[in-house]
Amino acid sequence: MLTHSASQKVIDQVNTARALFSGNNKRPLPAGQVTVQSNGHLTLAASGGRQYGLRPNGTLASFKDSQGTRATYGSNGQLRSVQTKDSKIIFGRAGGRIVIKQLPNHMTAVSFDRHSGYIQSTIVRGNSKSVQRTYIVHGQTFVRSYAPYSYRSLELVVYKPSIIYAPTFYGWLYYPWESPATYTWDWANDPWYTAYESYFAPLPAYSSATLWMTDFILGSTLAAAYEQQQDFPATQEDGGAAPVEAEAQDTPSESETYAQNPGPITPQLRAAFAEQVREETAEENAVATNQASPDVQQLPSNLERNHLFLVADILYVSSDQGNCWLNGGDLIGVVDPSGSSSDTALMSVLSSKRGDCPVGASADVRLEDLQEMDNNLRLHMDNAIAQLHSNQGQGGLPAAPHSAIAPPPRSAMDDVPGVPNAATILADAEQSSSDEKDKVIREAFSQGN
Repeated sequence: MLTHSASQKVIDQVNTARALFSGNNKRPLPAGQVTVQSNGHLTLAASGGRQYGLRPNGTLASFKDSQGTRATYGSNGQLRSVQTKDSKIIFGRAGGRIVIKQLPNHMTAVSFDRHSGYIQSTIVRGNSKSVQRTYIVHGQTFVRSYAPYSYRSLELVVYKPSIIYAPTFYGWLYYPWESPATYTWDWANDPWYTAYESYFAPLPAYSSATLWMTDFILGSTLAAAYEQQQDFPATQEDGGAAPVEAEAQDTPSESETYAQNPGPITPQLRAAFAEQVREETAEENAVATNQASPDVQQLPSNLERNHLFLVADILYVSSDQGNCWLNGGDLIGVVDPSGSSSDTALMSVLSSKRGDCPVGASADVRLEDLQEMDNNLRLHMDNAIAQLHSNQGQGGLPAAPHSAIAPPPRSAMDDVPGVPNAATILADAEQSSSDEKDKVIREAFSQGN
């Protein structure tokens, strides 16, 4: 720990260096007590109980206020996360953010953007417990059920299909169609597709339902990722636009990397992913026809080498090529079911958009995040199946056999209403996250108490 005069001298030197940077990294730090760490990092204790963690080049790595709110920053000054006593905000490099807020009565609000999110609640009936999510997507409300289970001392939830169809319909989904179906997607001219067209291109024709469902799932996930970034773009002030001067001086363990160009979804990756969708379809058919019980612990069976996971949301990971972001629509594959800790698996990036983790990078990914990727897949798969059931024989899709369509679908959902006022709760969580972001920036760079 340095003396008062020595601390002030160091802070003056740091602020002189910071003046050459941009965004949050350009803002001067307040006076306080400085401690120099053995690795060259600095800690700063300032007025009002504020604590700062600084990199050797003077960029801010972390901040904590007197109430326990913690914030982490990228080397370019961009906020990575804000953690309070009851909420967490995760920010993407190119924009977007996820808000997770703990509510009373063991409920959780998760907001992905201004138009979508869900409220999670636990339903207990006798000795049975299930998890319910009330979704709000562009003003539409729907409810989905999840089964809780334990794995490696973690409490996880797995998606439960909401609708059961006739066995013949599952057969129509599973087997190849008699002839390829030429199909034009209604999102072909949407902004998200234009933005990602060098990364993902749908097939011009489909020889099976599972290939059509694969593009439906990929397209839906990419559209959601694009909307996240458009709702909360990374501004220059936040430091979230491009590589910056500060990064060249980072220590190796803190360097950030990103793909200079997209690593597109190849035909081989699409085929492998489609085969996994096909296997999921067979499993749903087996459960629907009582030939198998629901596989509650699905994640363990998916943690096999080369199994693909479609990234659903913003993730910041430490890879062997540097720290980087994964975003919705990137594909990663299992390298080793066991990561460096019991709650992770080692994954490799197989395809990614520009600005995300580069193809070939390997990183530990939390099992909880992998389970949510699988849940996202199955949710979109449910939607794809429902659309095929409704639109078969139209718009270029082949007609399913009468025996596949005649029996009406039946609900597999528990008869439990969703959370009242879910939209209002999500809006409040979003507003709270904006307030927390503004507050942590204001406190971090205030020169007073």
